[in-house]
Formats: sequence, structure tokens, C-alpha cells
Amino acid sequence: MRWITIGTSHGYSEIGRATSGHLLTVNGVHYVFDCGTHVESKMTNEHLSAYDIRCVFITHMHEDHVGSLSCIAKKFIAYSKNVRVDMFMPEQAGIDAFKGWLTALHMEPKEDFISFHCVKEGFIYSDENIRVKAIRTDHLMGGKYPSFVYYIEAEGKKLMYICDLSCDFHDYPQIVFEEDFDAIVCELVHYDVEKNIDIIAKTRTKKMIYTHIFPTNYEQMQKNKDKLPFETVFAEDGMKFEI
Repeated sequence: MRWITIGTSHGYSEIGRATSGHLLTVNGVHYVFDCGTHVESKMTNEHLSAYDIRCVFITHMHEDHVGSLSCIAKKFIAYSKNVRVDMFMPEQAGIDAFKGWLTALHMEPKEDFISFHCVKEGFIYSDENIRVKAIRTDHLMGGKYPSFVYYIEAEGKKLMYICDLSCDFHDYPQIVFEEDFDAIVCELVHYDVEKNIDIIAKTRTKKMIYTHIFPTNYEQMQKNKDKLPFETVFAEDGMKFEI
């Protein structure tokens, strides 16, 4: 399977970096994880059509994770080619608001084109290529509103997408200490790296791909990465990883 870091910036776009968005490809089928500002246009730069997307998985309802979701929806609604997409979003209120926004843009979100699913903790999706489990975090107002990380199994391998966490790092998923992962894609913006480097070092993974990168946290991790027993990569937009 291949993971492409489409957007790797923090809460807003930087020169050369879009906000959060990633593309997983397994057996030629594409799955999007988060869809922040400019992600849809950067997918076009990768010569990928929205019509090739089977599913979109959103971690939480912040603009830098959903900013170009309407651009994806438009392809299926306004220019339908008899294909459909499944969109997994973490709040029913978010789904309802997004449907309302599409309607305001004169795009009726018909189930023929888009199926919306409200994410709950546990296994949420499986097909012939992947299986996805949602694990809740407390990123949004201490857990008042739902946010999730995604545990992905494909081709006999395990991958974790962690974006976003709480500032005190208490919701760094326990499962990363209990199971062996082939790769983990983790945010690098909301927590103090130096305070938590010993916890991070206990993570059982072959590779850590840092994304959602904030400059100060990047500098901290650069100083401390030698303390980590696994390969550490600081992602840039358009990087491709064979997992």
C-alpha cells in the first residue's frame, strides 16, 4: 500500500504546505484521510481524480481538516459519472451542517452520489482492501465533541493515522504500546515534544511519519529524534511512502 502526504501544514496553509490531507492507495483503490484546505487541488497535481476516491475519513470537525471537502463532493454531485463516495464524519451535527452547506451551494447531496456515515468508536469500515477502526481522542474541548484517530489494516500490515491530540498528550493511543505497527502518521503541533519524548519512544512502530507540522514542535523533535528507536520522517506535501 502507498501513503501520500497531500497536506502537511498545521492549522493554516504555509508556502508549499496545504492543511491536513492524506491519500491511502491499496490495489489501485484510493481512500482519503482528512481533507483540509487546498487538498483537493493538490490531489489534482498528483494526477488523481476525485472520481477515483472510494471513501473519505474525517478525524474531527475543524476547518483545516475539512476545508476542501465540498470540492470533493462537487465532483460527485455536479459532475456525476455514475460513481459514489462514502464520507465518514465524526459528528451528526457536522454531517447535517455540511449537507446544508452543499444545498446552499445549489448541490443537493443525494444518497445516489454520497453516503454519509457518523463515526462511532470501533470498527467502522471494511472492504476487500482495508479495515478501519476509529479510536476516540479528546482533542476537541477536552472530549466534549468527538475526534478520532484511525487504525488501518491492509495487506497484512498495520498503519495508524493520529491527527489531532490533546495538548497534554494523555490521549496518545494506548494501542501503539501494545501492538506492532508498520508505520504511524502522527501530528506534530498540539503537544510539548520534550515533555513527552520518553512516552513517544515507547511506541511500537517501524516508522513514524510526522505531519500537521508546527515550526516550534518541528525544532523540538529535530533535537530529540535521536532518542527514538524507530525511523523518523518529517513529511512534506506530496511525499510517497510504500508501507
